[in-house]
Amino acid sequence: MLGANKSYADSELDRLIQSRVAEIRGFKPAHLELFAEAMRREHPQTFQPPPKPGESAQDVDKRARAVSLGVSNTVAAFLISSTAAVDYFGQEVDRLRESNSTAAFALATCLAAYGAACNIPVDSSEGGFRRYFSGYIILRKSIGSFGALEPWEKFVAEMEGGRLIQSFGDEATDKLMELVPQSESATLEKVLNGLAQLEESLRLIPGPVALMTLPALLKNPLTDDPWKPGPGPVSPVKC
Repeated sequence: MLGANKSYADSELDRLIQSRVAEIRGFKPAHLELFAEAMRREHPQTFQPPPKPGESAQDVDKRARAVSLGVSNTVAAFLISSTAAVDYFGQEVDRLRESNSTAAFALATCLAAYGAACNIPVDSSEGGFRRYFSGYIILRKSIGSFGALEPWEKFVAEMEGGRLIQSFGDEATDKLMELVPQSESATLEKVLNGLAQLEESLRLIPGPVALMTLPALLKNPLTDDPWKPGPGPVSPVKC
């Protein structure tokens, strides 16, 4: 193995990713409730179903809670699947470094963008709704755009007994993207646009250039982090 500055394993990027993986794998049922409550607070119209004839306001609210909890469960499953995905793609960075350095650089860039978005403790994220949700969207869309989604699709299918659920597809991912916190939308778009520009220019980046650039990314994955400063305590939005 090459030195820590030249390989993904034990690099600063690896440590950043593993710290977030540990947070995600510590998710608890209470986090799902926090996530669902945050979504309803942020997007009240989305989670406010029309009342049925003779239905009380309490019953309507109960249905709204059930829908939002269902979405939070789906996203939580994807967040858990992302921990397997980043472990796999991290190994791919080192495997591809010499044979396809541009692909290695692309994967490392996706991981760095994901790690930066998720770089807060879960306990300050309203159950993963803040930052971790955006991090999932970034990783899912960027890995998909680079054509490397198949291994992750298999991880999700295994979690569902071999069946790939539709909510992991492109159209459903775009719908989920509409539910991220409004305060994060601009940054999320900025990151995704930057990754899209990288995808378009990747074929123009010579392999030797990618190979020389990769160590800097591995050593300092939070350079020009668009998410800073951290969100801090979030006050409930009054609707």
